[in-house]
Amino acid sequence: MDRNNETPGCLARRLGQTELYETIKLHGVYAEVLLNYVERKDSENNNSTHEKYLSSKLEYDNSAGVLLDDTGAPVMMKWETGIMAETAEILLPTLGSGRVLNIGFGMGIIDGFLQDRKPESHVIVEAHPAVIARMKSEGWDRKPGVEVFPFWFGLISDNPREMARCSRAVK
Repeated sequence: MDRNNETPGCLARRLGQTELYETIKLHGVYAEVLLNYVERKDSENNNSTHEKYLSSKLEYDNSAGVLLDDTGAPVMMKWETGIMAETAEILLPTLGSGRVLNIGFGMGIIDGFLQDRKPESHVIVEAHPAVIARMKSEGWDRKPGVEVFPFWFGLISDNPREMARCSRAVK
């Protein structure tokens, strides 16, 4: 980010450089895929990645429009807003209908756009305590039609105990 809190993606989009913006976005996706692969490999060697994440400190910097991890690296940034708006329209093309599941709330950018589409059901799975606390402070746990769950694996488990443990929404 520069001193104006703009990433190269922000700048390209603001200047109308659509092709450059799309290239940056695509490379960002490639980087995320690669990082997820590396993390998965690390997790196979050390099964504590999930626990490390849950105990890590996340910080919302509202002035910069970014969610930072405990190393200061951005987890989510406001420049992603346009992508999230378009995605919500694609996922829920008809107002007032459809069901949606979002794994990972982050800054809640897409969830706000999804709520604007008024889905019949909106399930959010978020495990990080700091994010859940922010969601509660913003009233996401009280929005009509929204359910917040702390773990995704309990929603799809074949194990009845896991299903029972994880099937209760965050209150």
